[in-house]
Amino acid sequence: MAFSLLAIPLLPRLGAMRVSAYSTALAVPVLAVIGLLREGSGMLRAPSVAEAAGFAYLALVVTVVAFFLWYTALPRLGPGPAGLFAGLIPVGAIATGAVLGIATPSRYDLLGAGLAVGGIVIGLTARRPAPPAVPPGSRPRLVAERA
Repeated sequence: MAFSLLAIPLLPRLGAMRVSAYSTALAVPVLAVIGLLREGSGMLRAPSVAEAAGFAYLALVVTVVAFFLWYTALPRLGPGPAGLFAGLIPVGAIATGAVLGIATPSRYDLLGAGLAVGGIVIGLTARRPAPPAVPPGSRPRLVAERA
């Protein structure tokens, strides 16, 4: 959620594509340092074909496409409603495990998924307080102007 709140003021100026690219580019040195600290020079070995395919999928679909879609939707939905959709991550993990045949969801998994979906539905349909009235002749300040 923090990365969404940090991105909101940048989206109007940079757009979803640049914010996605910068987020991904900033992650590279951070992950390189973590990899070197944890694995040492073993981090630099050549991946197998299966590992390379996994890296390509993670880089293109999970990172680039997901960030682009997220940052495109964020200004339209707002951080509150968009943040609710993070509750679908465990639901997606349960469904993926079941579809791939590597995990059978337990009743607790399904109960948790139902609670997550229920929370999302409640969050999206809840009444929100009316925004404060703006005095005539003034204009509301944007998030970027407040900083």
